[in-house]
Amino acid sequence: MVGAATVFWLGYSAGRVQNIGELALRAKDADTDRFSISRAGVFVQFERLGGDGKPFVRSSAGAELLDLSDWDPESRIIVDGTLFELVRLYPQSSADYGRNRIAETLNGDGWLLEREMTLADNGTLNIEHSFVARRPIRRVDLALAHTHQYFLSLQVDEAAAVGTVNTLTRDQIVAGVTAAPTHRLTIRSAGDAPVVRFRYGRRTAYGPSAFVADMSVDDPPIDGRVVLGTETVSIEGLPSSGG
Repeated sequence: MVGAATVFWLGYSAGRVQNIGELALRAKDADTDRFSISRAGVFVQFERLGGDGKPFVRSSAGAELLDLSDWDPESRIIVDGTLFELVRLYPQSSADYGRNRIAETLNGDGWLLEREMTLADNGTLNIEHSFVARRPIRRVDLALAHTHQYFLSLQVDEAAAVGTVNTLTRDQIVAGVTAAPTHRLTIRSAGDAPVVRFRYGRRTAYGPSAFVADMSVDDPPIDGRVVLGTETVSIEGLPSSGG
């Protein structure tokens, strides 16, 4: 059953509560809540309790494009000086297929961290991060790792991250197989939201494998939903793309 807090969140900003019956086409796979949406050759899936990527983005042919990795050690939230790893927070999730939207809530100590992923008809993914304080809180700092097994190229500054990837599997990469890039990803902070700042994340022996989005807020109101930042992920298929 979808948690009440998550259902409440989907209607929070509009000042209404969505009924569970309005969350259409909810899929369940054993002990894992699994939700997926697809538009314009882009596939987004979230598994509440499964997978090391958690929310991930693929091409419609299954090529890996990007993971929003709650499991990465750089994915964490600091609330009034106390650090919480995102992987250790209890998740709740739901989907609104009529709006092409997947929602995730992570439950903290007197607060909620919320993520809403909306896939536009043109394949652009908007990721809104927000915070709800249930008690007095002075400062919140959120860091979220965005990962890929191997970015062919990755350029990151505070304003944006631009990376290219291809369709090779991990085994092919380890075996030394090479291929031209098939997709270019551009991730920016949305212009009408609080600023998201980007920085490089971890590297592997095969090259860069992550970048990190940083967001913060001071003195969030109690029981008020505050947007920490919104990311826009644009995905471009390159001429050699077969995925």
